[in-house]
Amino acid sequence: MIRLTRRITERLASARWTPLQLLALFAATVVSRNMLEGIQQGFVFHWTAFAFHFPMAYVFPSLTLIMAMHYLSAGALGVRRLTRLMVFAWTLTLLPPLIDLALGRSGGGIGYFPLERGNVGRFLLGFFNPAVQLEGTTAGIRIEAATGCLLAGLFTMAVTPGRRHPVLRGILTVIIFAPLFLCFFTWPYLVHEAAGGLFPWVPSTQAFLQWRIWTHQSLVGSAHLGVFLLDLLPVTALLLWFARRAVDASGRAVSRILRNSCWLLLPAGAALVSAVLIARGSPMTAGDSLALIGSVLAALALGTGMLERDHLSPGWRMALTLYGLAVSMALGWTTFVICLLAVSASEMRLPPFLKCALAYPAAYLLILSTVAPSLSGLARSWPPAAALLLLAIPLEAFRLRPARMLSILAPVPVFLVVALTLPGSIHSARRSDRELRISQFNRSWRPGYSMLEARCLPASGGTLRPLAQSAQSLGDTD
Repeated sequence: MIRLTRRITERLASARWTPLQLLALFAATVVSRNMLEGIQQGFVFHWTAFAFHFPMAYVFPSLTLIMAMHYLSAGALGVRRLTRLMVFAWTLTLLPPLIDLALGRSGGGIGYFPLERGNVGRFLLGFFNPAVQLEGTTAGIRIEAATGCLLAGLFTMAVTPGRRHPVLRGILTVIIFAPLFLCFFTWPYLVHEAAGGLFPWVPSTQAFLQWRIWTHQSLVGSAHLGVFLLDLLPVTALLLWFARRAVDASGRAVSRILRNSCWLLLPAGAALVSAVLIARGSPMTAGDSLALIGSVLAALALGTGMLERDHLSPGWRMALTLYGLAVSMALGWTTFVICLLAVSASEMRLPPFLKCALAYPAAYLLILSTVAPSLSGLARSWPPAAALLLLAIPLEAFRLRPARMLSILAPVPVFLVVALTLPGSIHSARRSDRELRISQFNRSWRPGYSMLEARCLPASGGTLRPLAQSAQSLGDTD
């Protein structure tokens, strides 16, 4: 068995597939898996699930398992060859819905297990027992998890014969992989249980990720976008590790990206201060924090690509641009438009220092657009953006080094003063924008959509009247 595993591993890890072909195989696996889940449940998921939620929900565990296998096998295969092997092995994720369909279990469907404090023991003790009924974890899922643990253990034993204790390494791999799979199958609920006390109380995990007060919320697909933003945080850290190990062995490009991201913390901090002032008096929800963190990550990625356009390879620039575009699209149309404007500006034939200097106000506006979703409200925040532009031009003209970061941070109090003097009408404009959307939905005979905005309006300092009107339109007299 060990020899057979070693032979298969070597053949798959040495397959002559280009990165684009491997990416296509991974994407086809993800789409096929979720199409099979849709067949099992009798419907096709919303496009936001296929574009945001599902890809990120598979990239997260795959990168985590690659990193775990790399260290457990003492780097015997190398990250590049290990990634190639994992892409081929990932096709095994097609088995759970096929197994469930073969067993005649078409109801319920595959999903996250609704983890709570009261059912942790039942989940841990019954997950690998197909006879125990658990929500979201079908027999196919449990067979897949058990198979994955055993194959990972065989892999470790097969590729580390010349190192110390390969059998013990294999057993340790199985022991570590089991809780990893359990975390993946309960991830949003696990985060809700761990971090729920830090935010306003929300009974359900879906509402915990969806509910927003500070930031703009999409009318459709917000549940999938919420999980996408949640997974974005660990995936970003994993991508940096992967880039350092598999793409940029010298670490120069990754170090440059991180170094210039630090430069962009200045406009990011100014934007967050402005966001706090715009949403003054309103509590921050978990959905708000995920949206703001996502906007900061998108701004850092785009800004770094603009600042280092002439020093990064086309591949790195494209990766940073696609990252920023994907995250900004998940945050809302206004943020996505600001992102498109920043990308377009970086491609224009402008003086290099001016082109790079645009990164600072672009980062500021991109982050702030999540809190002031209308262009009219965003336009009122021009003083800090103009100040950032004036500061960025000399910074980029003299090409100051990171060692002088303390001198760059000196103007921070100035930006705080500017942010504190933002027109008070921004807060009222944000509220009036929400009231306008409510009236538009009511006029178009969509009171169900208006309820989403009307429920947020009182939390942001508005009146209860639109909520009562929307409830009456829906027949909810209570």
